[in-house]
Amino acid sequence: MATDKTTTALADTPRKKMKPRGGNSPVIGDNGDMTGPGDNAKYIEFGMALAALPEIDLHDIGQLQERINEFFLVCKAADMKPAVSGLALALNLDRRRLWEIKTESASNAVKVNKMPPACVDVIKKTYVLMELNWENMMQDGKINPAAGVLIGVNNYGYQDVKQFNVSQAVPHDPLGDLTDPEELRRRYMSAIPEECD
Repeated sequence: MATDKTTTALADTPRKKMKPRGGNSPVIGDNGDMTGPGDNAKYIEFGMALAALPEIDLHDIGQLQERINEFFLVCKAADMKPAVSGLALALNLDRRRLWEIKTESASNAVKVNKMPPACVDVIKKTYVLMELNWENMMQDGKINPAAGVLIGVNNYGYQDVKQFNVSQAVPHDPLGDLTDPEELRRRYMSAIPEECD
C-alpha cells in the first residue's frame, strides 16, 4: 500500500497549540485557582493592616476624611484595588451598614445613623471615587468581567437585568372575549380582504 507524501508531511508538521474554548474562563480548568507564591500572604497582610487601624469617631469629619485617605494609601502601598469591604473594615463598619449610609438621603442618614450630613457626604463621595476606579479598571480589562459585574451589582447599585417585553401584535384585541365559535368565524371572515380566496 502506497502512502501519500502530502499526508505524511502534514502528520509530521507540529500543530500550533490553541487555547481551548473558554480559555480565559475562571471556572474552566484551574484558571480560577491561579495564585502565585505569596499571593495569599499579600491578601492576608492587607486585610490585617486595615483591621489594625485604630477606631475613629465617624461623626468627626476630620477623622473620617483622614481615615479614608489612610485607606487609599494602604491600598496604594499594598498595590491592591480599593474595595468597599476594605473601606468598611478601615472604618470599623459592616459593608451593609456602609451601603445604608451611602444610599439613604442625607436627612434620613442623619436621623438613622446619627451622622452629620457632611460625614454622609464624605462617604458618598468616597463611593463615587471607588466607582470611578472600578469603571476605569473594567474599561482597561484589569478586572475579570464576571467579577466586575458582581462588584457593580453588589457595591454600586448596578443591575444585571435582561428585560423582555411581550405584547400583542395588535395593541387592542378587536375580538374581545368571544367564546362562541360561530361569532369568531364571522368576525375573522369579515376581516379578510375581498381580494383573497
